[in-house]
Amino acid sequence: MAGPRVAIIYQTGEGHTTDIAHRIADRLGEAGCDPVIREVEAAPATLDGFDAVLVGGSVHVGKFGKALGSWTKEHAVALGAMPNGFFSVSMTAAVHDEAHLARAGENADAFFAQTGWHPDMVALLGGALLYTRYGWIKRFAMKRIAAHDFPGLTDTHRDYDLTDWDAVDHFAKDVAAHVIAATVATSPAAG
Repeated sequence: MAGPRVAIIYQTGEGHTTDIAHRIADRLGEAGCDPVIREVEAAPATLDGFDAVLVGGSVHVGKFGKALGSWTKEHAVALGAMPNGFFSVSMTAAVHDEAHLARAGENADAFFAQTGWHPDMVALLGGALLYTRYGWIKRFAMKRIAAHDFPGLTDTHRDYDLTDWDAVDHFAKDVAAHVIAATVATSPAAG
C-alpha cells in the first residue's frame, strides 16, 4: 500500500528551489509518503487524489512569483482542507539574525495575505548565490547585497549554496509526521 500522496508545487528563479523541492520529496519518500513534484506552470488543475500539499517558492526583491501566488489563491480552499505546508527560499533567510529572519517571515506573511491561505507549517530556508546563472544586472545587484550580508561571497565566477540542508531535512521530517498522522486519523480504519 502506498503512503499518503503529497503534491509539492513550487516556483523557482534560477533552479535552487527545484533542488530543495527534490530534497524534500526524497525525505518524504523515505518516511513513507508518495511525493509528486510539479513546477507551478505544470501544477495539477485540481488537488483531488492528493492527501497533502506543500507549496514553495523563491523570493526575489521581497516577493514570490506571480504564477505561484495566482495558483495558491485559486486553490486556497482546497489547500486548507488537507494537511499542508509552505517553504520559502530566500537570501534573507540565510542570514541568521533576528532582523533578517523577521523580514523573511514578513515576506511569507505578505504572500499568505495576498493568497488567503494560511499553511499548517512554514519553513524559511536560505537560498543560494548563483552568480553564474544570473544576467549581468542581477549579478551586479546580488554582488552588492552579498558584500553587505555575506562578506567574502562576492566572486561572481562561482556559486555559493547557503541552504541549511539539515533544516530542509528537519522540515520534511516534520511534514511527513504531520501528513501521516492526519492521514491515519481520517482513514476508515481509524473510525
